[in-house]
Amino acid sequence: MITAHLYYQYPLSVVFNHKAFRYEHERHSFSFPGANTYISLRDLLDKHTFPKVPKFDTDNSKYYSFGDRYLLGLNLAKSLFHLFDGPWRPLNWKTEDIGFPATETSTSMTVHSRHSPYIQFSLDIGDEENRIQKRQAEDEKLCYPMWLALAQILLELHLGRSLAHKVEDLDKPKLRKRLLQISDSELRDNEFDSYKEAIEACLNIGYNLFLLPRKAGPAEARRLIRNLIIAKLEKNYEKWSSTLGEYTDLDLTSNQQSRKPEDITASSLNKDAMAITPIPPPSFLQRPPTRSSQAESTFHLAPRFTIKPPPYGPLHLGTIIDDLKNVEPINETCRLPLPGDAYKHITEGFFATTSRIETGECGVWAKFVVERMGSEASLTGGDSAKDIYTKYAYRFEKLEEITFTPTKKYMTQSMNEPAVKDFVEGGGWDPVYMITGLKIVRGPTITWQKSKSWALEESWKWEKWEKCDDFIYGIRVKRLYFKRGVLSARSGTVVGEYFHYGARWADIDFDYAEENLKEVIAEDISQGDEEMEAKAQVMDGEEIWVTPI
Repeated sequence: MITAHLYYQYPLSVVFNHKAFRYEHERHSFSFPGANTYISLRDLLDKHTFPKVPKFDTDNSKYYSFGDRYLLGLNLAKSLFHLFDGPWRPLNWKTEDIGFPATETSTSMTVHSRHSPYIQFSLDIGDEENRIQKRQAEDEKLCYPMWLALAQILLELHLGRSLAHKVEDLDKPKLRKRLLQISDSELRDNEFDSYKEAIEACLNIGYNLFLLPRKAGPAEARRLIRNLIIAKLEKNYEKWSSTLGEYTDLDLTSNQQSRKPEDITASSLNKDAMAITPIPPPSFLQRPPTRSSQAESTFHLAPRFTIKPPPYGPLHLGTIIDDLKNVEPINETCRLPLPGDAYKHITEGFFATTSRIETGECGVWAKFVVERMGSEASLTGGDSAKDIYTKYAYRFEKLEEITFTPTKKYMTQSMNEPAVKDFVEGGGWDPVYMITGLKIVRGPTITWQKSKSWALEESWKWEKWEKCDDFIYGIRVKRLYFKRGVLSARSGTVVGEYFHYGARWADIDFDYAEENLKEVIAEDISQGDEEMEAKAQVMDGEEIWVTPI
């Protein structure tokens, strides 16, 4: 729960239970049943509740385990995901602004809901005109203070100590540089790669947003934030999942005393004066789903099923295309030889009838392929006496998948070919796509039965098999673009991203039933070349933008 006050005139409460903003004519103090004080996240860091405990410590009633601290960081990041745009963007909040309701006695203190804090501060950012000017200034610097703050907090949660003394009085560029240095030195273990990548994404979010196409709107920006930061933190949390429940309290000893802020008094924190519950609903702060044993989707549906496979068709491994709808080769005359071996997987012999396909028995891939071939059962004819029913059957000699892993050098050389570079520059430096995998149908044939009676089995008569040309039905790609500075693109600096948004099928899995939207996290190509390494699940419908009511 985040509460902010606009000049203390009309309090603005952001309550994730309702997924909405709410303006109130009176200022309500934060409350929690039975609480009589509060403790800030900075206090908890200073009082050593984030010690270097064993990685899988189960006796952590008085401390934050690795799983606890990573869940807390994930929840804070999700809050900013919903609030990344608006008047609070130029604000720089810190661990002092993040608090937990607590119940304190003479001998102990109980911190309520250790994973679910709240934030409360004043939006003292000037009038509308000044606010717009300030936001424009921040945009020009590609600097987003709230994400710099999150990067610092994520580092502090991991290290178990405050970094305020190391970064105070630094301007934003120096702060960003210092946090990158700390991240590099403190997160060298491969176990924390996803966590480190999320922190680096927070520090580079301004540049990543700047690279979006000009036509991209807020939805694309939110999707980028979701992929680069939230999904990475979810992936990291899956390794360490907290042994405690979502709303487990934290028990402190008597020497860990809290401070009472000026605007939150003990008298306002009682059961009868509850104004807003601080506990977000499980749907918002639920533990990330465990990774499915099924493979993630990486192949996109081909825009048409008349594209011949290599070597005779226009698309090859290493071909660069403008987009996934037109798939016109950009480097047809300058495509470079592959940097290594291509991998091939073949499934021999496929046969299915319309009824098997419609029931899903053959997998969702078959349904898409068959529908694109014009395969749905049809009813033709005029009056009832002349109606003709039709059933189809399909046979493929082979289902073939070919893939390769482009290296950093290969992608850089391909993008710097004059024809490709001129095309990208002429298109306003928008991203292009390199084909890294193809799914191919070999030897497709189709037959059909016709009858005037659907129920009378002996009336169905098979026609002859009709052979079709081989075709490509699935395409896997990497999105490539030149890394840009504030004013121009720096020639030769190429970034490659896994681009699986909207993908239908997994690698080498023809029976995988895809039900939810899946995405893969964008990574700089210097981070590795394995196509299947950096995947994270994104459930369709989880991205809910908070709008005024």
